[in-house]
Amino acid sequence: MLGQGRAPLVVLGVTVMSVIGARLMGASPSLLIAAGVIGALLGLAIVFVRRKLREGLTRNLPADHPEVVALCSRLPLREPWPRFGGWAILPDFAELLLELTKERPHACILELGGGASTQVLAAALGDSTRIVSVEAEKRFADDLRDALTHQELTDHVEVLDAAMSGTPPWYDRERVQSAAERLGPIDLLVVDGPSTALDARAREPAMPELLSRLAPDATVVLDDTVREGEQAIVEAWREQGLLEGFEVEQRPLGRGAIVLRRQST
Repeated sequence: MLGQGRAPLVVLGVTVMSVIGARLMGASPSLLIAAGVIGALLGLAIVFVRRKLREGLTRNLPADHPEVVALCSRLPLREPWPRFGGWAILPDFAELLLELTKERPHACILELGGGASTQVLAAALGDSTRIVSVEAEKRFADDLRDALTHQELTDHVEVLDAAMSGTPPWYDRERVQSAAERLGPIDLLVVDGPSTALDARAREPAMPELLSRLAPDATVVLDDTVREGEQAIVEAWREQGLLEGFEVEQRPLGRGAIVLRRQST
């Protein structure tokens, strides 16, 4: 994925080349302006496409994929099962979440970006656990609500609509903080959103915003750490002193994951 520092250079380079090419062809001033606009749009398109390709997004895994069957068949999930792959998590990340919930009690879970992970956790842990799943887009929030209704898992899961806002852009901070206060000390924080399509470090505010809400022995999981953006996020958290008291573990999953375990004193 193109880093934030390189993306503007690509856009600038394509724009300049477009203008120079038009100038060499004797274009009028209005055509030069048009060439610049087209060049900028083309540069943005190149950045976006390369970013998506580097993220390794794939088509959804089929329901009979061995990893999907191995995961879902042992959980009280109704068919059709949650979708994995593509924009959704991979089964190995769901398996990691289940592994972590067995290490320590997780009565309160906050997800930044939900979907398959929400259904897996809710089905596995039952009503002894409360889950709040935050979504930036209403259509995704509604889809998740429908899926939870189908799975009969709505009693202990709240899907929170929290549109992007503020600087830097992140979920509606007031709504997230209010939900976290209702939830209580967060035992497990899953950072799998917001989307990084336009900002490789869109997930960086998670720790600054929610560190004070974490339980003394909380676990934080960051997905997609094979990407440069997520690696930069963890480094920024470290430089800001936000990882003091945390054990940091890299997990070699399909898209990578980093587990942060808070060491209670």
